[in-house]
Amino acid sequence: MPNSITILRGGTVATDLVLRSFGNFAGTATFAASVGPVTGQQDSCCLTNNITPFFSPATVNLSPNGVVDLTFFASTVGSSSPTTQTSTGNYTAVVTATINGVPQMVTITFTVVDFSIGPSFCTGGNLTESSESDFGALDSPQFLNDTFAGIFIGGPCSSLTITNQPNILQPFLGGNLFGEVDNAQMLWVRTNAYGGINTGLVTNGFNGTPAVAALNNQIPANGIGVPQLAVDFPVNGTKGFTWPSAACVLPTFWGNGTQIPYSYLRTHGPLIIPGTGIWAFLSTIFNRQGHPLVPPGALGNWGCKFDAGAFPNDAGTPDNNAANGVNVPRTNNPDYFGIVAMAIEGTLPGSYTFQLCGQAGVLQHCTTLGLNVVNPNVHQFVYSKTVSFSASGGVARFKLGIDNPTSFTLYVQDTVTAVGSFGDTLTAVSPVLTIGPGGAANNVFLSFQLTASMIGETFTFSQSMIVGTDPVNLNGLSSATTSTKATGTFRVTS
Repeated sequence: MPNSITILRGGTVATDLVLRSFGNFAGTATFAASVGPVTGQQDSCCLTNNITPFFSPATVNLSPNGVVDLTFFASTVGSSSPTTQTSTGNYTAVVTATINGVPQMVTITFTVVDFSIGPSFCTGGNLTESSESDFGALDSPQFLNDTFAGIFIGGPCSSLTITNQPNILQPFLGGNLFGEVDNAQMLWVRTNAYGGINTGLVTNGFNGTPAVAALNNQIPANGIGVPQLAVDFPVNGTKGFTWPSAACVLPTFWGNGTQIPYSYLRTHGPLIIPGTGIWAFLSTIFNRQGHPLVPPGALGNWGCKFDAGAFPNDAGTPDNNAANGVNVPRTNNPDYFGIVAMAIEGTLPGSYTFQLCGQAGVLQHCTTLGLNVVNPNVHQFVYSKTVSFSASGGVARFKLGIDNPTSFTLYVQDTVTAVGSFGDTLTAVSPVLTIGPGGAANNVFLSFQLTASMIGETFTFSQSMIVGTDPVNLNGLSSATTSTKATGTFRVTS
């Protein structure tokens, strides 16, 4: 019999007991067990009465010099309701076998472990990442506050907002393998491990065991093929080797709750993918089956069942007080799933929901989150194609208008960037604009500060917008190409 047993909440402790008779000692053994918490080591108070001990067989006959085996069980309760489930933490079970009025006792210790998913946080595009973020597993408490190292990163939210403008990844064409994924719209979902100090659910793996892994059992392990994600893979500097791509998408639903078929998602989107950094990169880009140059599995893709892993109570990274490099579990340490949302050609504006599920061993928990796909439009842009430096006081002024065709309020911030023929760059940023359903923000004034050295220079400008459904989490990105008014040129004269 082991001295200590770990059990997943909702499961059953099971351990073998052995009774031995010495000499002529014999009789019928009856059993009883009392289960109690280790004081102060449960995640909530006093829910020990729903741990049910029992024995198989219930009674045994012990003969002289005999040996009898039986099994002790203690069943726990797993439930979505915190008032009915067994508390995680450390317990002791005192088992008493009474034979001919003589009690014999043994103590069994066990730990009930579990994990949770949530809450979720939005960060926009200005996330300050921790050292583990390259592997999609963030151990930092930075998400508990709205700022980290003085940098605003967003705050709690339960949905993403993106525009319907396609933001397909082209990693090899840009020469950056991971940046395009990291700069996509991100939702961070926290995972927490429960089960007592240094004895609860501990994670340290990269292959799903023992990680809390995001998964979607409705699709193949290598994802669903998305034609628009196919890229040219350069070999010896030469393009032309088409690399088919797959996405490890999550179950996605229309606004009325109907699940969207994967055959539709692969051609129209939206694509909602668990993972960030290298994890989302492997999940999204590398479906290598049938490629003549790279065999399946050569680049380390674990598949859609475990590409996005979170590592709460991480034993793989030592605490600050770990001596001699020994890995000590990080107690009460949360971790994060990164969720990437992308639009492709044909993604319709509207409100969607999606389901994120995490699995640790046989434990599985899910949460439902939202996605808003919006389509703000630059419908007004007034400017002078010629700006006199002396007459303008060295300022290029213009005004713009943005409309909101959606059925909910949008918060939009517009950035205009102008690049000059002499190499100068100008940037103007609007305040955060509140635009009601079906409404518009008109006559928003912006300006560029010019210098005398810019006289004779021609500037070409373009626009981009960040968008959100609340004024804090502006995590929808757009290059504002929905209108011909979004680009243009002006020349600076004396």
